[in-house]
Amino acid sequence: MGWIADFGLLISIQNPSWYARWAVLLALTVLLAACASKDEQPAPLDTQETEQLEQVYQEGRAAYLAGRYEDAAGHFARIANADPEHIKARINWGASLSRAGRPLEALDHFQQVLAQEPDNAAAFYNWGAALARLGRHEEALDKFNRARGLGGLDLPPSLQRALDGYLSRHRRADPGNNTE
Repeated sequence: MGWIADFGLLISIQNPSWYARWAVLLALTVLLAACASKDEQPAPLDTQETEQLEQVYQEGRAAYLAGRYEDAAGHFARIANADPEHIKARINWGASLSRAGRPLEALDHFQQVLAQEPDNAAAFYNWGAALARLGRHEEALDKFNRARGLGGLDLPPSLQRALDGYLSRHRRADPGNNTE
């Protein structure tokens, strides 16, 4: 009678069905372990990856400022997919999509940011801008007012004037403010 030592177990050659069941069980265990490891958090980015992402981020900003919104969206998407914690990239991805004429797609990005950072004024502001592009002015007003209420929204003067103009044009009628 022969014996085979395999993974510290002694398995009899005379009982091949037991060996086959053991091999299937081992294969299933390995497969389950591999599937479970996919749910783990990705490894932190190393310095070189971080530097590369910063370069891509700057290229995305340059594309955005040049009015190449689709190109900018691609840069910011690359960063957000590589580093889901990169909040600015996700906000700028959404802003780029919105400016490229795809505001409905942009909404999800702002909601994802707010799920991570519920008081992110920039996400509320850009969410409002996307809603305004969709003609959903009541919702946009809510988001813009939330952004302003949170503070820390450092808009360039031209955007601040545009926001003030939008708010004054679309402000809800306040029943307690009758000036007639």
